[in-house]
Amino acid sequence: MVPKEMLEFDPKSREDLIFKALRGGLNDEYWVFHSFNVNQTSQNGAFYEKEVDFLVYHRDKGILCIEAKNGSGISYGGGEWRYTSGRPMPHNGPFKQAQLERITICHLLARRGDEAALQQNGARFRGVATRCKVTWAVWFHGMSRAEINALDLPADAPRDRILTQDDLAHPGVKAAIDRLFEVELPNGIETALDDEDHHWLVTHVLAPRIPGLCPSARTAANFNDLIYQQLIDEQARVLDFLEGQKSAVINGMAGTGKTFVALERARRCAARGEKVLYLCFNMALRRYLEKTFAAANPALAAQVDFRTLDDFVAMLGQPLPPDLKSRAKPDILALQRSRFNAAAEALADQIGRFAYTQVIVDEGQDCSIGFIEDSGIMETLREVVTMQENESGARSAFFMFYDAYQLVSLRAGEKAKLPCVIRDSDCKLTLYKNCRNTNAIATSAARGILAHGKSPEMALGAIAGTSPEIHFLDTTTPDDILSAAVSRTVTELRKSYRPEDIVLISCAPEGEGHSRLERSLKVNADTDDRWFNQVYSFTTYRKFKGLDAAAIVLVDVRKDAFAGNHDALPFYEGASRARQKLVVFAEMDEADCAFVLDAFAAAGRYKVTSPTQSDRTRLADFLQMANV
Repeated sequence: MVPKEMLEFDPKSREDLIFKALRGGLNDEYWVFHSFNVNQTSQNGAFYEKEVDFLVYHRDKGILCIEAKNGSGISYGGGEWRYTSGRPMPHNGPFKQAQLERITICHLLARRGDEAALQQNGARFRGVATRCKVTWAVWFHGMSRAEINALDLPADAPRDRILTQDDLAHPGVKAAIDRLFEVELPNGIETALDDEDHHWLVTHVLAPRIPGLCPSARTAANFNDLIYQQLIDEQARVLDFLEGQKSAVINGMAGTGKTFVALERARRCAARGEKVLYLCFNMALRRYLEKTFAAANPALAAQVDFRTLDDFVAMLGQPLPPDLKSRAKPDILALQRSRFNAAAEALADQIGRFAYTQVIVDEGQDCSIGFIEDSGIMETLREVVTMQENESGARSAFFMFYDAYQLVSLRAGEKAKLPCVIRDSDCKLTLYKNCRNTNAIATSAARGILAHGKSPEMALGAIAGTSPEIHFLDTTTPDDILSAAVSRTVTELRKSYRPEDIVLISCAPEGEGHSRLERSLKVNADTDDRWFNQVYSFTTYRKFKGLDAAAIVLVDVRKDAFAGNHDALPFYEGASRARQKLVVFAEMDEADCAFVLDAFAAAGRYKVTSPTQSDRTRLADFLQMANV
């Protein structure tokens, strides 16, 4: 019986009587389907839907379509069959309806056979419709055989196709059904199905099984990205509020859509014909923004200049020397101080003749770097642009987007603070709702920066996601063992994500060149890009700021990634880059984990709950990550 128990039905029809009779009166050689629906599009494009009240299938006998009619009050006259209420029946009555159901099933077999023929080794099923007898009957289960025999039936109602109340009794059900299977068809088709035909009919046509509508992991990942895009679109509404402001700073934790809002601001200004300067700090983000904006807005691409802050300073007459990488750090800091001071002076001379009417600064918290802040270049830039004449009629403006939790200081031991251009802004706004990460990733990334008991605010409809994974390694683990473990992880991620959607991020505070995976990396001499296993992008948490990827693998995670004294939070900055999947390789022993937990406790972010657990387990639990 399919289904095993009856679904909803009209109580007046009393189809339950037929269901119970067939269930009790037929053996396991018969398949009985109640309310068998067929929805198809015909060859001429017309859509039709049919419901067979009961469909009985037997491998050696074929298919029987039964139209059930509770006979109380049914009438016929003037060429019409009518219900008890007097309303005419559709399809010219039950007999015509049963015949149409038979034709529908024949078409179903033929169409599914054609579809199977297009698949490998499926050509043989194209002829199943000619090897399976399909017949029909009408069951007046509310009337006796004697009452039916006493009626003068119309010409389209053959008595040998009628079942009655008498056929409901268990001893007689099988005989009645078999009698209907034996009725000869005008086309002479008789059932001649072999084992393969029978298996195909049951498992692919009449009773296919779908254990669960489960898209592939990669399809699910693509679906999640669509959800993120819809959620992040809502953030752009903040720009309606900011329209008309000459200067504004917008704060938000990672994942709140700052960069998206910044790009939308650039698009709106460019659409008005304005020239926009979009500044960020790392080259990877600049390239991504430029490519993304041009692809989405090809007609406006020339209106927006994407530059790193170093590019902008070079544009003001202070280029970087080609031998910069070979210089000592103190010399680099002195050079940068000189460059930015000179650039700020040159910029001040451009009041009234600056090339841009709109300036957008992304990752603005990095303006707290000493030589940038001391030069005053950001305050000068804000003044220069807001004093510009704007021929479009709109107000010239300076917008800065930043994350107060991603402050970075390059001075050893110095406590970083928000740059002056943020602190003294007249218009400040904060984006609260995370619309990029899954809830699980956002929670894990922010556990070390939010007060105890606090969680990130998620946009309505945000994806819950699965718990991020953390792999604890001993500091003595050889580099090749670590590399092999990471290789296994990215291979597993390939089942769900494309190679370009997987990024490895190093949290080594020393920066580039200090990763344990360094010997497994391939460097592109032209771009300085680095690749793990020659396939997966490898970068640092500083270089990947402002960017994101579907799957992130964090490596070189040590205790200072959580509680360093340099006022940077590599774990938060790296983990928050992951949209859907986060895997962490932490080189931390019990003492390291205890150190981090103590630091969190001292900051009011952690309370000891299970002192009997190992410190690794306690840290994993605190971060809400699966300890694998």
